[in-house]
Amino acid sequence: MRNLFLFVMLALASFSVSAQTVGFKLGSTTNNVRLQGLDSRFNPDTDFKSGFNGGVFAEFDLANKWALSTGLQYNQKGFITSFNTNVDLGFELPIGAAVHTNTNYVEVPLNLSHTFGNENVGFYVSAGPSIGYAVNSEAVAKTNTIIRLNVYRTDIDLSNDMVNRWDLAGNVGAGIKVKLGSGYVHAGVGYQHSFSSGISDDNIIDVRLRNSGVNTSVGYAYRF
Repeated sequence: MRNLFLFVMLALASFSVSAQTVGFKLGSTTNNVRLQGLDSRFNPDTDFKSGFNGGVFAEFDLANKWALSTGLQYNQKGFITSFNTNVDLGFELPIGAAVHTNTNYVEVPLNLSHTFGNENVGFYVSAGPSIGYAVNSEAVAKTNTIIRLNVYRTDIDLSNDMVNRWDLAGNVGAGIKVKLGSGYVHAGVGYQHSFSSGISDDNIIDVRLRNSGVNTSVGYAYRF
């Protein structure tokens, strides 16, 4: 998997020289995980967690308004695990805690897109795979009462043999392009689902943890 990532990075560097369009995008993510392999009695409830995504991309025109795009992007993923109860003080006082798990990935997508419309305004749909690598990760414990406090923060050791830092995922998306100057402003929404597990396949315990989430972005692309 590591050799594949290096190959993609080298290919990306060479492709950028011949691209018809280069641009950037910034946006947000809303991510959660799905655990498989645990008995339902021990499977924790997880909630969606928001994060940041952004990066640069290169686009290559194909025939009939089809295009192939790739790039390098930063993507924050994670989830929230909550433990809550109520204390009866004549009124119900919520008391609990939540653990926010944050994992930051560097990703290289490869998407095929099709644009509908004219040169001034167009709508597009896209789909394709991406490969990512977890750069760092942390867990933050917070109180979940009237006043929310960060009570504990710790780094997660991604070099642990139980962790799989590589994330192979599928992407689908749609958005709009509006011509501006020598390029276009774009805004879009997408969905990403991981095919690989964040827990290594080499473990004796057969448990799978896969990311999934929705992302939104805006940006600008320059056409040569």
